[in-house]
Amino acid sequence: MIAQHDLGSYLKRLQALLSSQGAAYGFALTVWGTGSLARDQYSPFTIDRVFLFILGPLLMYACLLVTLYRPGQLPVVLANIRYTLFGFLDFLSVPLAVGTGFLVYSLVHQPIIGIPLGSFLATLVYNLLLGTQLLLFGNRASRSDL
Repeated sequence: MIAQHDLGSYLKRLQALLSSQGAAYGFALTVWGTGSLARDQYSPFTIDRVFLFILGPLLMYACLLVTLYRPGQLPVVLANIRYTLFGFLDFLSVPLAVGTGFLVYSLVHQPIIGIPLGSFLATLVYNLLLGTQLLLFGNRASRSDL
């Protein structure tokens, strides 16, 4: 039989595991979703188009880094904010990110433009919405600890 202490320890580890994997999981869903849509819209999806797809998120992260950090400044981790599980459930961020990719792929019929633009905007939407989720739920968790 599992002791009460062991169960509590297990649940804390499970919470940490879910929190650490949540953002990566949502990002993976965004990439798979937009990648599948791009493949359907721009078939055949040859190796050069795969690299065009990868170009979108790479450019998006470069844009965010240039926008958010000054030269020489390291990203800062806000260690004192506790996030609830709901901050990592991508109910809004993934569907809206994939929808953004679909919209771009539906409107832009030139693969050289549409593929990286769709993945760029989908990745941007995902990250902006995930940041909003974490801010909202992180603030609620912080207030409930007071």
